[in-house]
Amino acid sequence: MRHRARAWIASPVLALLAALPAAAQEAGAAEPRLAVPAGPAPAIDGTAGEAEWEGAASFEVSRGADVYGRGWIRRAGRELYLGFDTKISPWGIGFRVTFADPVSRRETLVLVTPLNPPRPPLAAFRTLVDRDPERLPVTACDLRFSLAGREGFSFELRIPLDLLEIGPTEKEYRFSLEIWALGDERAVAAYPQDERTVTAQARPAVLVSEGAWGAAEASAAAPPPNEALALLAEIETEPEDGPFFPRDAGWLGGKRKDAPLADLEARAVRLAAACPDLIPLRTFLVQVRIARNDLPGALEALDELGDYLPPLAKTPRHLLIRTQLLRDLGRYDEALAMLAEHADELKDDPMVRRERSDVEGWREAWRTEQRIRKAEAERDDLPKVRLETSKGAIEIELFEDDAPNGVANFVSLVESGFYDGTRFHWVSGGDHVVGGDPNSKDDDTHNDGYGDPGYMIESEPGRRISFPMTVALADKRRERRTEGSAFSIFLSPFPMGDGVNTILGRVAAGEDVVRRLEHYDTIESAKVLRKRPHPYVPVKR
Repeated sequence: MRHRARAWIASPVLALLAALPAAAQEAGAAEPRLAVPAGPAPAIDGTAGEAEWEGAASFEVSRGADVYGRGWIRRAGRELYLGFDTKISPWGIGFRVTFADPVSRRETLVLVTPLNPPRPPLAAFRTLVDRDPERLPVTACDLRFSLAGREGFSFELRIPLDLLEIGPTEKEYRFSLEIWALGDERAVAAYPQDERTVTAQARPAVLVSEGAWGAAEASAAAPPPNEALALLAEIETEPEDGPFFPRDAGWLGGKRKDAPLADLEARAVRLAAACPDLIPLRTFLVQVRIARNDLPGALEALDELGDYLPPLAKTPRHLLIRTQLLRDLGRYDEALAMLAEHADELKDDPMVRRERSDVEGWREAWRTEQRIRKAEAERDDLPKVRLETSKGAIEIELFEDDAPNGVANFVSLVESGFYDGTRFHWVSGGDHVVGGDPNSKDDDTHNDGYGDPGYMIESEPGRRISFPMTVALADKRRERRTEGSAFSIFLSPFPMGDGVNTILGRVAAGEDVVRRLEHYDTIESAKVLRKRPHPYVPVKR
């Protein structure tokens, strides 16, 4: 997630994993062998049940005398199918499935993470001796989960043998599967289990094919590549000009180009509906909507997680992000009520304590702001302007009583037509949008944020602060206290500017338009709707 305290917080490993036995039995076991039978391809539908895997080789993932799950392995043509079922919670755990060729000393590692965003649910790496690991494309694989929250889950994985470079010969390969606690990167259970060590650690089993390693072609019954995994693999990509999904989406390679966020959102919505068990798709949808400034939509997507997996509603990760979204929407009482309701689950989380303190401070400040706005509404004489943008109309009420010179400057610029044709040159997902710089009219993207109307005015920081949908004059880029024509519209609290910049006004109508603004949307025209009966001439520096 993004900005200040908002982040995807590492979830704690559940008590079941934390309470693992510390001692292991000392025994030397014969080298385990796992014979992989050929058979029809299991349906990859998230139901890793024994009946569906009849005839497959089975194994147990354990530590000491404790069994943490059962797995099945079978091949069909040139594809390997792996199923696993466990009663432990999917939070904070991952699976490391290793295939090794003892002749070439090539090792392939496949990682499966059920519910730990932003880690991808599926990733693969190949390592040769004396070489760094190489990331492998896994979009040809398929993965399905069947999630039951804290009650356990199952998954099914299809792996092309060509990805593993397993040839159609009788050569033996090494295989191991470990359950890992992602928080502290340690193995907690494994197959096969090395009983000579205190911590669970897999020593490879010999993976033997019953017959040749499949025909030359993959099974005709094999499912097509998983489009949802392909999207998640795209998200993980970082091209040379920056991350595929940058925080300030829309600024790509220094060019005026909208990031394909609308298309990404549509794909994520469609694929999340088709694959409800791939929770990272839904967390990605939350991120996309924040980047598009759609905080209500992000909150809705976050709450939908609880519809598909109710125990998520009580995890610290979910509650903290929900608190931050409610705060950014100005719903302070609701955020504090939720934190109070789940106080027992959150009492040991320091980030939640800080967030609660911040929200309480914003709530008190909002009560003061409401009293000021009530008095202003009774007088009903503050100036108003309308910005006609390429996304719709925005009406701004100006705080002339608190920032008379800043308002005089803004009104005079509007009346002169200064803002007509300028663009919103900066859109920081979920934070604020910035417009009003005359440099945004030209074709040079690198001078945006450095422009002014030919003069500067003094800042007027005062009692007003940056609540969602407040408007403030903005500094020239990298220069403090250099206010001119550029202004910011805040989408969430922005305390870094409080006491420094001029809080100019608030959005009185068109909040939905503000949230739809993207990079280089245009202010087509600006008009003064109302002003007080006196000249509006700013005092210039």
